[in-house]
Amino acid sequence: MDKQTVVNVNNDNATQADRKRYAHEIYQQESRQVLKSVTDILAVDLMWSLVGLKS
Repeated sequence: MDKQTVVNVNNDNATQADRKRYAHEIYQQESRQVLKSVTDILAVDLMWSLVGLKS
């Protein structure tokens, strides 16, 4: 393996690591958004349950 091949392999590995890191960040953002949506739905459901108890 010559020097250029080693550089290309290292660049490919770095690119793959960057892609994995980016995909993981997107996954975390989407997971947070889903959790926030579920929390909002549960909060509204609890609010309506409490309103129902008062009336």
